[in-house]
Amino acid sequence: MLHGKRVAAFLAGDDRPAHRLPVRSTEFQAPGGSSNVAANLAALGAEVSVVGLVGPDRAGAELRDALARLGVDDQYLVEDDQCSTLRKSRLSANGQYIVRGNAAVEQNPVQLTMSVFEFGFGPSQLTIPAMSAASILVTNEGVAAHNFTVDALGIVIDLEPGESKPATLNAASGTYDFYCSMPGHRDLGMQGTLTVL
Repeated sequence: MLHGKRVAAFLAGDDRPAHRLPVRSTEFQAPGGSSNVAANLAALGAEVSVVGLVGPDRAGAELRDALARLGVDDQYLVEDDQCSTLRKSRLSANGQYIVRGNAAVEQNPVQLTMSVFEFGFGPSQLTIPAMSAASILVTNEGVAAHNFTVDALGIVIDLEPGESKPATLNAASGTYDFYCSMPGHRDLGMQGTLTVL
């Protein structure tokens, strides 16, 4: 039962006719989460600024436009091309939510390259977005075997001279050390830092 009306559902392949219900559709957009709080405070007369990250995407532009219309200062809303703006969707019937979903707007996947050699990494400092499944193609340009090790993420990629292998990094925000775990190589400078924002 849905609000006192019986609704029949049929499995695919059922040859009985399906009931048709009239549908009235209305779509609207409004700031969600902390932006909603900011909009409410502005409506009460407060001077409000928001601080956060958005991606260079349509959802980020729509959020900025909505905040401007509501009198919320967005000068501290930073656009980062390695982020995507979260979009929340709700499907409701008779004023009650039926389905809710949160989805990040699609963005280009993060793809990086790194070389290992005697005795270093190029580059030795990497920055990726959090929980982005960034792909790093690691190539051994040296004459000895090396590896790419990130203990905190459980990653060890062994590489023979001339060999390339991909590494997928899906990490929470933080700073992670990477290094070559071949005996003595880290002490000779084969180490670096991965920053996840």
